[in-house]
Formats: sequence, structure tokens, C-alpha cells
Amino acid sequence: PSWTTVSGSSAANYQEFTSNGTWTKPAGVTMLYVECVGAGGGGGSGRRGATATVRCGGGGGASGKFVSRWMPASLAGATESVTVGAGGSGGAAITTNDTDGNSGTAGGVSQFGSLVSALSGLNGQAGTASTGAAGTMSYYGNSQIGFYGTNGGAASTIGGVGGTGGRSMYGPGGGGAGAGIQSSGTSGAGGSGGQGFGEQKNTT
Repeated sequence: PSWTTVSGSSAANYQEFTSNGTWTKPAGVTMLYVECVGAGGGGGSGRRGATATVRCGGGGGASGKFVSRWMPASLAGATESVTVGAGGSGGAAITTNDTDGNSGTAGGVSQFGSLVSALSGLNGQAGTASTGAAGTMSYYGNSQIGFYGTNGGAASTIGGVGGTGGRSMYGPGGGGAGAGIQSSGTSGAGGSGGQGFGEQKNTT
């Protein structure tokens, strides 16, 4: 990103972590602005079944939570551990007929020490003969204010087209659901991922 420094002030110090690490407080810093985004959940795998049976795709994983916080630098230690949540794994494929799919796994929580944390999205559920339930966004278990993401898409109850992930005006969008196969043998298309939010800042 580009930074504009106000006349007479010090330059901003920007640090971005894409993997786990340790943040070191810069000399002379007085305020901190921290952003964390929780990882998305993995999608479920689809059901495997015999010909002329409904085989639904797996549900899409939900997106993580976005949390930001301004704080006095004095609240942070000389160093703080940074955890970047890993995306959840997708459910493993099924190799035996008449067997439901496997659920995905939840994403990881992203944290800046104990000062800021962003919850992860939950996993999509296994595809069955009737549905593939979507992963849900995480509302609770975190008192910090932030922007919630959205649920994943749910697979169709008759196989066929996968559901579109939820759209969020404030956080990341959810993952789309996998396509299923109808009893007629027709395969549908997977659902689209949900749209995330956009932000514009104007300065004078």
C-alpha cells in the first residue's frame, strides 16, 4: 500500500504477515492499527451412489471474520506473536457406492497476540442423498467488534446445482457448494462463491 505522511509527522510503519511470525514494536510508535482475517472453512465432499440415485454435492465452507482495532502502542509488548489462520481442508473423496461424503474442516483463527483475534469460518458438511449443508459463519466466542463473513452455499436437495455462497456487505463472502447428480443422471454446476465487501477511502 501507499502511505501519505502528514507534514511534521513520522512515516507510518506497515507490516504484513502472510504466515505465522513475531511482530516487533518499532521505536517511537505511539498508536497501532491491526487487522486480522480468520480463515475460511473447507467444503464437504459429495455423496457417491449407484446409478439413478440422488447424489448431492458437499456444502460450501463459510468465510472467516474480519476484525480491526486501533489501540495505544503501550498495550502491546515489545514483541507479539502473530498467527495467520490456515484455510480448512476439503472433505476427502468417497470411493464406495451408497456412501455419504466427508465434511470439510473449519478454518484457523488469526490473532495478534491476545489483543486482536478473528474467528474462522466453519466447514461445509458432507453431501448426502438429500442435501449438503453449508458451513456457517462464526458469530460468537469473540467479544471483539468486527465484520462477519457469510455462510457457504448449501447443495441442492435434489442434486443438481450447488448453492451460491452468501454475500457480505461487511466481510468476506462464503464458498459455493459443490454440484450434485440427480436421479436422472444429470449433473449440475457448482455454486459461485459469495461476493465480499468493498471499501473506498477519500482524503483531502
